[in-house]
Amino acid sequence: MNQGSIQRGSHLLEEFILELDLAGIHTEDLQVRISMPTNAGYIIDSVAVDYSQNAAFTYGTMTLDTALFNYDTDVLALVQNDMDDLYAQLNPQDRVRFGFTAPELASGYTRSYGVKMSGYIYAEGLQLEDELIPLMDGKSFEEIKQIIIDSGRADLIADLPMVEEFYYSIIFLGHMDREIITEYLFNTSE
Repeated sequence: MNQGSIQRGSHLLEEFILELDLAGIHTEDLQVRISMPTNAGYIIDSVAVDYSQNAAFTYGTMTLDTALFNYDTDVLALVQNDMDDLYAQLNPQDRVRFGFTAPELASGYTRSYGVKMSGYIYAEGLQLEDELIPLMDGKSFEEIKQIIIDSGRADLIADLPMVEEFYYSIIFLGHMDREIITEYLFNTSE
């Protein structure tokens, strides 16, 4: 019985959840089959089955109350103005901190956030200045990770798992034939 399908996403490290209806299946030996439409269209890191009862899921929209550019400049009015169809241009290491009013969280619940964004990323001429860069020159990936850990910089350390996953995905692609990589990246067959 076909319970559903997961469409390929546009992000290299995307995660998907597929709900399976097990109401009509009465067995102690559940088997879930995953079939691929192509040989190189997906990479599956892990599959898990959660047998717990579905929890109530509620969602809502939070109100944007503050938007601070580089910690001290109020840009709330600019961010909320979506009538001009213009995008803000941020330079490397610029940041905007958003503050929201969220509904009160009921006892026993946890909260997750999703943010809808649009825009463009141009990396042309990107120049990054950081005191750690000279220390990393000519080092292996493992040595660079240790430099980051030794720096004690929480912002960089927090990103290490994501960077490591991306790094090893690129290494994996680097060991594939060019034709398979091209098929993997651009195959649109369903």
